[in-house]
Amino acid sequence: MAAHNESESLGAQLATARKLFSEVSTDDRKVLSDYGWTFVKVLLQNISEIDSLTARQLLADCIKLPLERPSRFHSALLAAAIKVALAYPEFHFATFLKMWGMENLRPEDKLSQMSDGKVFLSLEERAIRTLAHSLLLHPEDRQLLQTSGFGALLSSNNLSILPMLVTRIKQASGKDGRKYTFVTLTSPEGIETECISHSLQPSPLHPLPEGKRHYVNIGQLYDVLLRSKAPVPKASALATPAYTLLSSCLSAQRPSDIFPTEIGYIEHIDTEHSHMHVYDCHSRHFVAPIQRFSREKEGDFVRFIPIVPQASKFKTAILVATVPSSSEDIKNILRDIRITSINKEKGYAAWELVNKQEPITEQLSPLQLSQGETSPTFTSGYLNFTIVPDASPSGFTATVPDASASGIPTPLKAGWEGPALIYLKRGKDKQKRPHVAKLFNTLVP
Repeated sequence: MAAHNESESLGAQLATARKLFSEVSTDDRKVLSDYGWTFVKVLLQNISEIDSLTARQLLADCIKLPLERPSRFHSALLAAAIKVALAYPEFHFATFLKMWGMENLRPEDKLSQMSDGKVFLSLEERAIRTLAHSLLLHPEDRQLLQTSGFGALLSSNNLSILPMLVTRIKQASGKDGRKYTFVTLTSPEGIETECISHSLQPSPLHPLPEGKRHYVNIGQLYDVLLRSKAPVPKASALATPAYTLLSSCLSAQRPSDIFPTEIGYIEHIDTEHSHMHVYDCHSRHFVAPIQRFSREKEGDFVRFIPIVPQASKFKTAILVATVPSSSEDIKNILRDIRITSINKEKGYAAWELVNKQEPITEQLSPLQLSQGETSPTFTSGYLNFTIVPDASPSGFTATVPDASASGIPTPLKAGWEGPALIYLKRGKDKQKRPHVAKLFNTLVP
């Protein structure tokens, strides 16, 4: 490639050289090596002058050359592929690395490099970092994590790729004293990490239109590349490492495709603190942030994503949709109870579960379990009611206002049976007891 018309572009020169070589049939290793080195040096030194397609074609040509492995050329080819991956995110580096073969690393490829008194990552470390970033951008290549052993490779370098949901957003001062927006991300397994909001971006493969800005909202799903640190000893038996976010991109999947959902009940809306208190049928208490588009009301049933961190008691509900009281999903979370007695003077009724084989208890979080906490169990309890005078022989009806699916108060008397929504709730004395939130007349199974 020494003699070329100076006006001819580098891309055109490379295309001509590739065509000439494809027409030559040779087993001369020196010719093959010269050909390979020519293109590897171009990739290493002039990547900014080569378009994505040409760069990938050169790599494909070089990886097919029947030259010795491992070798200095083969290592240089890997370094060139790393440059292409950094310049062009659409390049499937994981597929290339599988063809290149990590077993072909030379001993010197595993050593850190020194230059001008600075220490730089080894070729092996750079390849692993580039692999992780490429897998982050190309979910379709993540099958290689199992089939090519790349999963163990990332794990041994404390790297992992996880789907993570935005669960909290807060304003706070950074170490420099400036105000920043901090975002908490949580994985389906309960792993949490925190980052500054501008660390979360769309994938470079799917950029926003020019002039458009990316906004981070609660409930958005991201694919995240994390590096774990060594676990710090804690009083808790749950030893979880801290995580640093290296990079991320907005996921193309829906959160409900990755995270399980539950049916919950909005017990209270706290407008002062901009959140809602949600309980599920396992007596777990969640806090759901109030968004500017929230339309939920107290007493609504909702489908939500339960966020239960491994190392925190703070559980978050990401609301997905409201659920009609008449739906089958609601029937599945109700418990049949029997009224055993009514105290008219004090305004409460005693009840018991019809099926005492499934007592009411709380599903504890990983942190609670690690700390040895236990949950009380109940098969009976009390509920408050209102006395409404009427023309019946007894002269009154005991009712629970707003307690039926139709909005009609539920008449109560000893022996009454019906479905109820019950969960454990902490009282003023800090003790948890069963709380009957609703009785139903119209949802008898």
